[in-house]
This record gives sequence, structure tokens and C-alpha cells, in this order.
Amino acid sequence: MPSFGSKVELTSAASSSGLAIADASFVKGAFYTVQTFAELSNIPDAKKTGALITASLLMGAACGEPSDSDWDALTEAGEAIGLAFQIQDDILDETVSTETLGKTQGRDQMLGKSTFPSLMGIEASGQEASALVEIALNALARIDKDTTMLETLARLSVERTN
Repeated sequence: MPSFGSKVELTSAASSSGLAIADASFVKGAFYTVQTFAELSNIPDAKKTGALITASLLMGAACGEPSDSDWDALTEAGEAIGLAFQIQDDILDETVSTETLGKTQGRDQMLGKSTFPSLMGIEASGQEASALVEIALNALARIDKDTTMLETLARLSVERTN
């Protein structure tokens, strides 16, 4: 069972990891101009999806009796899946029609947002997203339970088309 520290970590995944900060920066229209992958992957907007996915994984785990190593693996997987999802979202924003996307295509660029493709290009962004999925899959492989559905979630984060 997760320790008290792990429960604090779960709360952190849902709050101080950037959810409120990211929402506030979006509402204010404050977009970040960054120069590197590391800078872009650490802004609140980029971390928000990972925080949501991580919190979801940890809440599910908290219903059972995860070991500390399972907890750590789920945290690592959630963060990697979230960032991969965000990169794929940025790629789709530049490559998929408004009809398919379900939102205005190219909106990030119109708003002047820093995106992974604008920083690294489409191909390199896709490679980075795939590498993050591998990180998530390796983390999930450390868990001695059936993680098939979580592995599917990780793969779908970059295979999705809208």
C-alpha cells in the first residue's frame, strides 16, 4: 500500500504539478516562447496532460495494494504518456484538417504558441513522442501485474489521429 508520502504525491500529481498554473496561464493568454525541448517539456501547459494521466493512474492504483516500486513506475509511465500525448496533439494541430481534429487546425501557430513541431519539426517530434511511449512501456513492464490496458493507452497516445 502506498505510504503517506505516496498519498501526498498523488495530491501533488493532481494539483501542484501544474494543473492550476497551466489553466491560469491559458486563460490569461500567456504563452511561452522557448528555445529547447527541455524548456518546452517543462512549461505548465506541457505538464498538464501528464499530471492528469499520472493522477488517474495513481488513483486507480490506490484502490489496490501497489508496492512503492509500482507507484514509482506508474508515475513515470503517466508523465511519459502525458508528454507523448501533448507532442502528438501539437503534431496533429499542424497536420490534420479542422474537420478531423474537431478544433481549428493550426490554432497553436495562429496564437503564437511554442509547440514541439515548431521547435523540432514534425518528424523529430514524432520520434520524441515514440521514445516517450517506450519509456512508459518500460516503466509498465516493471509492474508485476497485468498492464495491458495501460500499454494500449500509451500506444494510443501517439497513434491517434484526432
